[in-house]
Amino acid sequence: MLDAGRTKEAREKLAKETGIPEEVLTEFVNRADISRKINVAKAVDYYCKAGYDTFDKIRMADHGEFRDRVWEYASAHGITSKYMIDGGYVGYARVHPRVVQ
Repeated sequence: MLDAGRTKEAREKLAKETGIPEEVLTEFVNRADISRKINVAKAVDYYCKAGYDTFDKIRMADHGEFRDRVWEYASAHGITSKYMIDGGYVGYARVHPRVVQ
């Protein structure tokens, strides 16, 4: 999904070919981008719902604010361990290349 939808033009073409709205494809591509780090698949939904729905937003975030916002959302939805939200993700995002355009 990440490879197929890297650029806006590719997502537009994919939307036309599949009938899936471009906005939906963009969300899927951004989630695939965020999922590049090992062991974060379960946390991606929490990141997105806490307002960090793109790799760039995570990259620009303050570590403490990111952890606190994601924890606030996750703990309100049944997560009992901060370990499950991986507060080290901001640092990961800062050193890995941007993929989605």
